[in-house]
Amino acid sequence: MGKLDDPTRLMTVEEFMRYTPPNIPAVVDHGILFSGTNMIIFGEPKTYKSTLMYELALSLATGNHWVGFGTKKCIVFYVQAEMPLAVQRLRLDKSWIGHTFADLGIYMKFDRAMKLDTMYGQNKLAHDLKHIRSVHPKEELVVILDPLFELMMGRISDEYEMRKFTSAVNALQQEHQFTTIIVHHARKTHLDDNNKKVKQGAQEMLGSVILDAWLDTCGETIVHDFENDPTAVELKFLRTRHGMPVSSVHMRINVETFRPVLDYNKIMGVDALSINDLS
Repeated sequence: MGKLDDPTRLMTVEEFMRYTPPNIPAVVDHGILFSGTNMIIFGEPKTYKSTLMYELALSLATGNHWVGFGTKKCIVFYVQAEMPLAVQRLRLDKSWIGHTFADLGIYMKFDRAMKLDTMYGQNKLAHDLKHIRSVHPKEELVVILDPLFELMMGRISDEYEMRKFTSAVNALQQEHQFTTIIVHHARKTHLDDNNKKVKQGAQEMLGSVILDAWLDTCGETIVHDFENDPTAVELKFLRTRHGMPVSSVHMRINVETFRPVLDYNKIMGVDALSINDLS
């Protein structure tokens, strides 16, 4: 049998067992992200979510490491629906300096009106995906959606509305063969009786629990001491469904270049040095 021409068709278990599954490449090592799966990176405001996603886009386009993890070289389609075009242009001037842009397989779209829980929004994204696939029919493709709440028309906390969004992404993935990364926000902070923040893992994401059930990998960006140390960030992996648990990554954001610098002292369990001491 080998390949499945139509994976949705009815088949006997005998037919299914004759099917030879293809190799599923890792897009990001350590089981963080496999081809065709979905990852969400979420966090509170000013925890550098988009900064890390632009770094990931560059890493995937070049095949270089991302915050210490190996990557597979990919075509990247970055959909930004929140920040103004001019702001993003200034950021990329700093963070992507030194690269020949013509050699980067990165496509950009800035659209605050594209809602993926509507047919109009789905058709707009499908049109762009068709174009990219016409140019890159076989390459690994990663789509970054930033942020989720700007890409939905319906209530993000409503189960039915969220299912419309996830179903749309599933259908587009099936047709155009891509891996999805979504930037998302945390819900309002919950405090206990001692006025300490209550940690709820992936359920701290804003929105319906359907989103939590749908995703394969979930990472949270955390700035623990914003008042005194606003550039020290922890990337905490709350779930890697298809891999082993992954340790947190500690880093500092260089505010001049908008790029992360790994905090090796934190990673090795040593007290952090000042930002000027980090190499």
